Amino acid sequence: MNFISFVGLLLFAAILNEVKSAPSSPGSASSSTETSPDPGKALPPIEVDLFDVMDLDRDGVATKADYERCEEGTVLDGYTDEQKRGIKNAIEKGGRRENFDKLNLKKIDVRGFNRSQYSLSVADIINNLNVGPMQASRILGNQSHNTHEAVAEILRDSTVVIIRTGK
Repeated sequence: MNFISFVGLLLFAAILNEVKSAPSSPGSASSSTETSPDPGKALPPIEVDLFDVMDLDRDGVATKADYERCEEGTVLDGYTDEQKRGIKNAIEKGGRRENFDKLNLKKIDVRGFNRSQYSLSVADIINNLNVGPMQASRILGNQSHNTHEAVAEILRDSTVVIIRTGK
């Protein structure tokens, strides 16, 4: 090997060493400071009251039709038959929030709408709440996807009318 080849090889090695030790550029995958949650650790629930999920027209009353919509989705899956009878009874007594509060029901975990993702889609909302695409979009804040936290806030907000009943 001649002298020029040897110097070229040294320069190449020095450049390669600098490239390896240089910090990653912003935006590259290796420079991200966000870490994924530990796959073995469950994320905390993001909860909303059943009444907020049922009363999507925001008239302050949960109806038999609201119950049936939720039953056709996945909303009522975690409730026992006895609790479901209590919910129906609360509806028969007027369907107001106070009737539901007396039941002391567990809350709905919005994370349960899609456990494998960090955001919810229109399809997730349609499948779980049994609403149409327009209503699902409203629940997502007029977006195609939104975080579990944002969806929970929208569901809790009694001023956001999701289903228009024509009243």
